[in-house]
Amino acid sequence: MCPKIGWQACLRWHLLVFACAPHIQAHSHVEFHGSIAPLGSDSSGVTSDAVPHPYHRYTAESLMRRGGTIDAIRLCKLAVMAAVLGSLAAICIPGQKRIFSKSPKEKPSASAYPWQELPPAEAVAAAGATFSDSVGAMRKALLARKMQPKSRGSVLIGGGEQASEALIVQRVQGARRPFAAQLRKIGMQDLAPVTLQKASELRKALGSSSRSGDFAGTWLLKHTLAAGDVDGVTCFKGADELLEFWESMPKSTRCSYFAQADIQHPLVSNGFHIKAQAFVLVLDTGRWFLHREQLVLNTTPYDAANPRQKPRVSAARGTASAHYVEVWPRLQKALSTAAQHKSFGRRWLGEKQPGMGYQLFVVDMAIDQDKKPWLLDMFPMPEVPCKASASSVWEEVMEDTCELLVTPLLWQLRPRAEVGKAPDSGKTGLGSETSGFVEISEPH
Repeated sequence: MCPKIGWQACLRWHLLVFACAPHIQAHSHVEFHGSIAPLGSDSSGVTSDAVPHPYHRYTAESLMRRGGTIDAIRLCKLAVMAAVLGSLAAICIPGQKRIFSKSPKEKPSASAYPWQELPPAEAVAAAGATFSDSVGAMRKALLARKMQPKSRGSVLIGGGEQASEALIVQRVQGARRPFAAQLRKIGMQDLAPVTLQKASELRKALGSSSRSGDFAGTWLLKHTLAAGDVDGVTCFKGADELLEFWESMPKSTRCSYFAQADIQHPLVSNGFHIKAQAFVLVLDTGRWFLHREQLVLNTTPYDAANPRQKPRVSAARGTASAHYVEVWPRLQKALSTAAQHKSFGRRWLGEKQPGMGYQLFVVDMAIDQDKKPWLLDMFPMPEVPCKASASSVWEEVMEDTCELLVTPLLWQLRPRAEVGKAPDSGKTGLGSETSGFVEISEPH
């Protein structure tokens, strides 16, 4: 028996004894009447056929006197019984809680990976190998799997208005939340530059006595709907200049922007700042997957003299970059740290809705001279790339997304020979590779 449980039982027993002791001493003169009348006789011993009761009848004062109190012996028995029952409850109930808490969680089926479980085969057959609301690289990947577009009715994979009728649903993210600002709020300021969502927050930071050199360099005012550094970004020389411009906006417009400090020692090659974009697949079960391919962006430096001038950007395949070997492991570690925090995971997609939900994100990052990636933002991945040079990378990411998410359901719908090789469900641990994706969150 656990010592803690034993002391609880002893304490309950002593409390009962102490509670009953004064009562027992005050009524120790109570007489116990054990006279039990035989069956078919009254208290005087005279047999009577008028009482057909099959059980013993007790006298009016056999265990309790008329109008008296409970006798001492019975009271002691009740106290002992209560102590025993209390001890049993103390042993059994906590023990059951420990057993249930230590029971392992049900592991997902091997053929369902990365989903927790697959819908019934009948539901998959009723939907058919169909999709909706898909264009660009995603549409090309679905057509390659002999899936047919369908505008109405149940679909295997879809989004938008068809979300409630689809088995696999592309989630529509709600209000834009700057990724860097969220990281700093949960204490991960080493992963992202200073990012503030309100002009009042920036004014408060500038007025603080602990003001540092972070506010003296180049600052960027970004629109919440900006995708990367091409559109919706204005450059300023210092946070004071940015704040003056920000507060000059109408109050109804201010909330659509956020301020972000540019990194102080960017990685430079041939006069271009080296930035990158990574691709993260998030499921509403809480699982995050990072794709091995990236886009390296060669960007012209910001010019504070021409704050509205758009930087020139050229894109190249990340795995072919000379810096990929050093940058990618650090990016994987940084995003894995964020993915396993309680503020992210499945919450990044908003409220859970019907269907098996997913969203593919682009992670914008800057790279400094030490090859450290700084996470700037995370926004839903467009199906059509903004640069023609990125189209091959876009198609590869979409292909691997379909391979990971759609293939398990197609296995229920078609013969194995038509679908291809079964998904390798053995690679389900942290850091394991499935198609082009690597899981960076702990399985749920």
